[in-house]
Amino acid sequence: MKKAVFFVLFLAAAVMGQVEYTVSKLKVEKAVNNNSGLYVFYRHIYSEQTGETVTNYSNVYRKNLTTGQDIFISESKSVYSKNNLISIDEISFIGLQSDNPEDVIFAGNVKRDADGAFIRTNSFLRFYPGVTLQSFIESKKTPGKYYAVFDGKFRVSTDYGISFTDLAPEYIPAGISPYDDNEVYAVKDGKLYKSEDGGLNFALVFNAGYKENEKVKIIFTQDPAVIYAERGVPGQETVIDVSQDGGAAGSWKTIGKTGHSNTFILPLQLSADSVYFAARMNFYKVSNKYYTEFMFPASVKDFREFITGLAVVSGTGKVVISTRDKIYCGKGSEFSVIKENMRVKNPPDFYPLHNGDIRVYRYTNKSYSNPANNQELIVKIRTYGDTLIPGKGRYFIMDSDYLTTSQKFVREDSSGKIYQLTGSGNDLTKYKDVLLLNQFANQGEFDLPDAGSSGFSQQNVTFLCAGYFMNRYTVIKKWNSRSYQDEFIDFVKDIGIVRETRYYDFGKMEAALLAAFVSGTVYGDPSLLEGENVTDAAPESFNLKGNYPNPFNPQTRIAFSLGSGMFIALRVYDVLGNEVRTLVNEYRNAGIYSELFDASDLSSGIYFYRLESRSGAVTGKMILLQ
Repeated sequence: MKKAVFFVLFLAAAVMGQVEYTVSKLKVEKAVNNNSGLYVFYRHIYSEQTGETVTNYSNVYRKNLTTGQDIFISESKSVYSKNNLISIDEISFIGLQSDNPEDVIFAGNVKRDADGAFIRTNSFLRFYPGVTLQSFIESKKTPGKYYAVFDGKFRVSTDYGISFTDLAPEYIPAGISPYDDNEVYAVKDGKLYKSEDGGLNFALVFNAGYKENEKVKIIFTQDPAVIYAERGVPGQETVIDVSQDGGAAGSWKTIGKTGHSNTFILPLQLSADSVYFAARMNFYKVSNKYYTEFMFPASVKDFREFITGLAVVSGTGKVVISTRDKIYCGKGSEFSVIKENMRVKNPPDFYPLHNGDIRVYRYTNKSYSNPANNQELIVKIRTYGDTLIPGKGRYFIMDSDYLTTSQKFVREDSSGKIYQLTGSGNDLTKYKDVLLLNQFANQGEFDLPDAGSSGFSQQNVTFLCAGYFMNRYTVIKKWNSRSYQDEFIDFVKDIGIVRETRYYDFGKMEAALLAAFVSGTVYGDPSLLEGENVTDAAPESFNLKGNYPNPFNPQTRIAFSLGSGMFIALRVYDVLGNEVRTLVNEYRNAGIYSELFDASDLSSGIYFYRLESRSGAVTGKMILLQ
């Protein structure tokens, strides 16, 4: 049992010493319309892990929708080493005080040579040493007027941040009216307050019973009398409150719940009598602006990807919506893509697939009604080959030394999703894919299978962080799959599944990784891999050495070595198994070779190259980014 305890301790250590980790995604922040065009401010958010260092980026860009030009505005990042914060240069808040895209305001915190907070624009930089900025809201009415919270102190500046005046203490600002910037809403002790003198004095307007960690945002509409309050705890559903009397005391009421944790309520700028909001993957419309049930409104648009942000382009009726990988702009149900996520150089591989990989698990089966049926055993799972299935693509073949019928076929598609082929009979072309994992999903997000795959599985990321596992600093993802039963899976970058738990009516099954040999690296207890070939996954006489660069655009070189002379073929396939190029098809003498592959005429995506001879075949993966 010592090995099982060993596993649990390392997983627990990773959870306790966690560092936030984000797989590459886009997030819309602001949109503005002026005489020179339509502009969108967005972030590219991602993490990079190198050794025991994690850098979290949240870089800011501006896109001109009229010309299509993207401009890098500012880098925003935090750096951790061994779970300890090393430095911060982070833009926490983005504001606009006019319709001029050059008037953007950035505010945030710095921890480097000197610690403090900052506010900067194109014309000035203010630095406030020794304090932390926790909240920032710019006035839409008076240039240079900012409300902010520094170290718990609520303050206001009317001179572009040169000086700040203390306001009523212990209040957390939630919104400033665009009609009168002395009308300020704030939260204290779970209640909503309103000030009409710029935050000097507050009066209770709504005993909402907000939770301690609940975030509250006030949304103003075209009608000054109609004001919404959007509130929610991260990871839980959003609650909507409304006032139909300008936010006055006694006029507030709770009108519904959206049923989703990430909800974005739009001001009433699209229609005078409707509420629009985005939640999870959908854009919704509630026809009655005082509608009392937000749970099941009609979906205007299903984006089939988790929504990360949205903004209204004033005066146009257009909405800009971001998902993990795309930014859309449109009206109603008609949206077009204006930006695609090019992702980062080395995205995490939470489900590595290589011929020769071996994983050793401790399987435990527990019966609730009959403990005598409890079972514990050690199981080896090997990846021993791959095959191209017509119309479906390339699948790796895995089997187990415990069940002779346990052979399974697994593939990765061009979007980073991992699927397992399921079905019965000998014709694999009639099988369906079941979604095992979306490697690009972030914490709090969920995914559904793509069209054409089995539709009973829903995936939800409950945890994503960097930490230690088996004496290595890496990235851990926890995944909840709801299909026929509750299933919880832990994935570790560059290793794969390290723990899997399934709950049934009659009991539960649990698998815990004890050792692995993945892509030439040994993890865990090496004694459990005795008798296995864990030194060289490919014969010396026939070795595929990979391609460089990878990802590439538009050319890369594929290297391989031959220990003796032989007839070989080197071919390139797309993800559906269609051959797109033959690079070599001839006799070659012993030696090391490098073949140029030019993909100028191909579209972006994942491609496979396969080196074949009479003695066998080996396959590699490459990514084309056009």
